[in-house]
Amino acid sequence: MANVTTSVGGTPASSPDDVTINCDMLSDAHARPIKGIAWDEGTRSNQGHLYFEDGHGNDVFLQFHGVHPDIVLGNSDNSNDYRAAVVYILRVNATTSYPMIDFYDLTGLGTTGFTATHTGTLQLSTTNLGIIYDTDPIPHIDMWSDDTPGAQINGYPAMREFAVSWNEGNDVHYNWGRIGSGTVYLPLSTFPNGDKVNQSPTHRTYNDVACYTDVSTGQKLAVFCYNEWPNGLVVYELDFTIASPTATFSTTTNFWQGVTFPRIEAMSQYDPSNFAAPWDVVASRGTSCWEYNIVSFGTDISTTLLAGGHFMSTAIAAGIGNVVGEPTIGNIQFTPGYLEWWGTTAPPLTTSINYYARAVDPVTGSVIDPDYYIINTNPVAGQPTYSGADVSKGLTLSNSSNSGDYLLSVWYNDANG
Repeated sequence: MANVTTSVGGTPASSPDDVTINCDMLSDAHARPIKGIAWDEGTRSNQGHLYFEDGHGNDVFLQFHGVHPDIVLGNSDNSNDYRAAVVYILRVNATTSYPMIDFYDLTGLGTTGFTATHTGTLQLSTTNLGIIYDTDPIPHIDMWSDDTPGAQINGYPAMREFAVSWNEGNDVHYNWGRIGSGTVYLPLSTFPNGDKVNQSPTHRTYNDVACYTDVSTGQKLAVFCYNEWPNGLVVYELDFTIASPTATFSTTTNFWQGVTFPRIEAMSQYDPSNFAAPWDVVASRGTSCWEYNIVSFGTDISTTLLAGGHFMSTAIAAGIGNVVGEPTIGNIQFTPGYLEWWGTTAPPLTTSINYYARAVDPVTGSVIDPDYYIINTNPVAGQPTYSGADVSKGLTLSNSSNSGDYLLSVWYNDANG
C-alpha cells in the first residue's frame, strides 16, 4: 500500500491525523487471494483511497471523496467476476455529512487488464451526521456466504448479500442489500435512515457488524457490537432469514463496562456441532486489549504476552483453513490483533512499538500459545504523535471470506505511512 499523507481538505496536515483502514479478501478459482483495501487521509481530509489486487499480483489504485471507509468483496450476479462494496462518510462540508455506499466491478482478473470500475453510489441515510470526529460514526460492512446447492462460485460459497451498520445520533442503524445488483433492501424513500439495530432508547457508540449462516438451521444472522450506556459492551443479534424487509430480534449478550472501540468477526458458515463460538469481539479495555465471545466472557490477549504495556488499535479476523470434514468456509480460529503502544517491563523497549496478532481457539475461547507473531517487519520507531483515540483504527485484519484461507494485515505507522 502507498504511504499515507494525512491531509485537511487536500492540503497536507501540519501534524499527522488518524486514518481509517479496512480490508477484505476472497479466494479465486485457483485458490489465490483477491485483496481489497480501503483507507482515508484522516477524518478532516474527505479523501479516500482503494487498492485492489488479483491473485496474480495485478493491482489497481482508485480514489474517492469520503472518510472512514470499510470494504467487502463479493460475487457478480451474472458472471464469475467479482464485485466490491465500500461504505464511508461523505463530508459535504465541515458540518454536513452522510453515510454512503459505492459499488465496483472487478474484471480482467489474472491479466494485465485487471481493472476496478465504479458502477454506482447510494446514500444510506437522509439524516445529516454533522461534524465528523475521529472515532464515530464509522460505518462497517460484512457479507453472508451462501453454500446452498447451486450457489457456489468456483467451488466456494457465493458472497451475494451484505449488511452495513453506522452510528446516527445515539443509535446504531443498519441496512442490507445485494452486492451483485448494487442495491439495498431498505430503500431511502421508505426507510430514510435504515432501521435501528435495537429499538430501545439508550446511548450507543462504536458500532461494528459481522454476518454468519447457521448451517444446522439455515438461519442468516448478523451480529452487531457496540458500547451501550449503562450496559457496556453489547452484542445484539438479528435474524435476516425471512426478513421482509427488516430483521427480527434473535439474541443479545452484555459483557463488560469500560470497553471501547470493539470490532467483531463471525464464523461465516457456522456449525454449532463443532461446539465453537459463532463470533468473537476484540476491544480496548483500559491499557490492555481483550477478546469476548459466548464461550469465554473475557480474555486479556495483550498483557499476558507483554507485561507492563499499553495496548490498543484492535482488529480481528476469522478463518485459517477448513474444519475437518466440513465442505464449507474455514473456521479454525479467530485471529485478533492490536498495537503495542509501549512496553516497560518486557521487550521491545519504549523506543519502538509493534503490531501483534494472536490465535484464539473458537471452542475454548482461549488464546493459543505460543501462536502469536509480530505483524510489521520493522518496529515503528519512537512514540507516535497521535493519541489513543486516533490509533483506535490503525490496524485491520482479514481472511478470505469465501474460504477462510490466508491472513491479510494492513496497518498505519503514523508519519511512516
